[in-house]
Amino acid sequence: MPTLLLFLVFISSFVDHSQATFKPWVSLAPNWNKVYRGSVTLTCNINVTGWKEHDYKWYRNNQGIFTSHKALTIGNVEEKHSGDYQCETTDSERSDPVRLDVSKEWLILQAPPYVYEGDTLTLRCHGWNDKFKEYSSFYQDNSPIPSTNFILDIENVTRRASGNYRCTRERWNVFFYKTETAETFVSVHELFSVPAIKLVRSLVMEGDDLMLTCDTTLAPPRQTTGLQYAFYKDGRNVQEFSFSDTYRVPSAQLEDSGNYTCEVGTSTGSLRKISDKLFIQIRELFKSPEIRMIPAKTVTEGAEVRLQCVTTANTGNRLLYTFYKDSQTIQGATTDSNYVILHTEEEHTGNYKCSVQTTDGNVQKNSPDLHLLVQKTGPTSLGSTSPGSFSDGGLSFDHAPRPSDRQVDVDQPQLTVIPDVVAVGDEIVLLCESTRGSLPIHYRFYHDGIFLGNITVQEKKPAELRLTIKSPTMSGPYYCDSHNYFSTQKQLSKTVNLLVMDPQSDFSLPMEEEEGSTVWPALGILLLIIIVTVVLLFMYRHKMAPLFTRCVQQQPNTDQTFVKARARVGQRPTNEDIDQSHSTNNDQEEYSNIPTMKPPIGEDICYAYIEINRTQEASATPTKRNDDHSVTYSAVKYSETSLETRASQETSNPTDLYQNFTVKEH
Repeated sequence: MPTLLLFLVFISSFVDHSQATFKPWVSLAPNWNKVYRGSVTLTCNINVTGWKEHDYKWYRNNQGIFTSHKALTIGNVEEKHSGDYQCETTDSERSDPVRLDVSKEWLILQAPPYVYEGDTLTLRCHGWNDKFKEYSSFYQDNSPIPSTNFILDIENVTRRASGNYRCTRERWNVFFYKTETAETFVSVHELFSVPAIKLVRSLVMEGDDLMLTCDTTLAPPRQTTGLQYAFYKDGRNVQEFSFSDTYRVPSAQLEDSGNYTCEVGTSTGSLRKISDKLFIQIRELFKSPEIRMIPAKTVTEGAEVRLQCVTTANTGNRLLYTFYKDSQTIQGATTDSNYVILHTEEEHTGNYKCSVQTTDGNVQKNSPDLHLLVQKTGPTSLGSTSPGSFSDGGLSFDHAPRPSDRQVDVDQPQLTVIPDVVAVGDEIVLLCESTRGSLPIHYRFYHDGIFLGNITVQEKKPAELRLTIKSPTMSGPYYCDSHNYFSTQKQLSKTVNLLVMDPQSDFSLPMEEEEGSTVWPALGILLLIIIVTVVLLFMYRHKMAPLFTRCVQQQPNTDQTFVKARARVGQRPTNEDIDQSHSTNNDQEEYSNIPTMKPPIGEDICYAYIEINRTQEASATPTKRNDDHSVTYSAVKYSETSLETRASQETSNPTDLYQNFTVKEH
């Protein structure tokens, strides 16, 4: 019984709906709103597919006409047949009225009873008989319209073409031509209504089908007119003109949200109308995911790291999670939003991300990449750390900032090294500070890429790390980094170079090493030049001097009388030279006029050895005397400056002469 009632309600609603949509329209043949005489046929038209004919009813001026046929023919119309005609059926509404005027005027202006947008409007200035000239003048609201004869065609009319039309034409009246005038009112009807774009489903979630329709209504007499539809999003065409009045977006995404419009036009393009905008917001199914690393993004080998794919769902739909490393899948789509690395190794370093999707795969969203750095396990850190702030060289946030805190990322930190030149055994202080950023701020210290220690500060002050210099290898660049809870990446400071001098070293030359520096090569070349110069000077003075240094020997003065002179000028005489001189001419005195003259520049001492022998006269009694003598003169060289000074003192000899006498006993 309840099923039958539901069926009857369904049928009754369908019938009511059908009756509301059937509306016939009346056509005339000939298709003029005014006629003189002759036969006129009126037809009741219904453009409904599958509709079965029933009895018709006709009305003139709302008065019934006793006929039940579809067509109403008036064989010879008269003035009494003038009026508004309507029709209906037992299953339809009454049609709109159509005006038919039967006239006896000399001149009438004929027009079609129905004129629609895009039609060609034909007007005929028609006379009672053939006494009229061919030419006729036409006017619309007293504005002349160019014409060539008594028929006027106006193509592709719009609603603005509605109005009063008038025509004039000359008629021969026995002796002269008389101007006759006729007028009529023309109403240009809407061919189809302004379209309305509609959303089939009022709420569209991500992954749902988005379906839009472009609804318009054709005028009943033009139900067979072919219309085409186009769709636009934010002014950009998304579906070209076609006979489909529906636009569909399968598996709609957030980017499909926007302002949509549709446009309707005739197949010839003579008439087009566009709808108002309809804003459509695709409802987000779940937020874009974020990947998190626990305990930190930087860990040492052996640490456990857990990756979390975090999102917020707006519905209870089941979601699947996938994890990637360097764009390669490491965990397929599962309902587990975590991925755990139990024992990290250096090869686990890389870029990680995750994706979230619905079970049907219609909606998928990816997180941004997050870099994991796994450092090799090294020696114990040189610096102290704040308890609970770090784990295995990695950063973990023990205390999230309060909701009231202003969420500010850190800026680039500045590193200060005090002092920047030290010796082994000294202590240095490293200060690292970011001037901006929400607290707490976490700092790390490095020496030439080696992790030294970390500090967490809870107030606005620099992080301080003290180190004791244990060897010269602690020279080189130092730097630090900083970040806080709101940082997307660490901020690195500029490097500061530290010079460590070894007290056991003989020489230490402090010098800042700059990129592209040529100081060390230049020093090496300079040192090589100095060494070569010293070697050459040594060779010159001790090896090569005899080749270039000679005392000058001067010939004896001939004006003086000597029996025999012999002199040896050169380097210091040897004992051989002295003995040889003794064995020669023992019985004669031998002299040499030893000149005193300026020694050559570059000499130190020149020696002159002179042996004096006296010839003894014959005597009966030999006498024992020391008559043989030898003397050695040495001339000590002065410098150029001292020579010039002595010359100014009018000293003739440029050298000091020293003599050593040797007396031989015979």
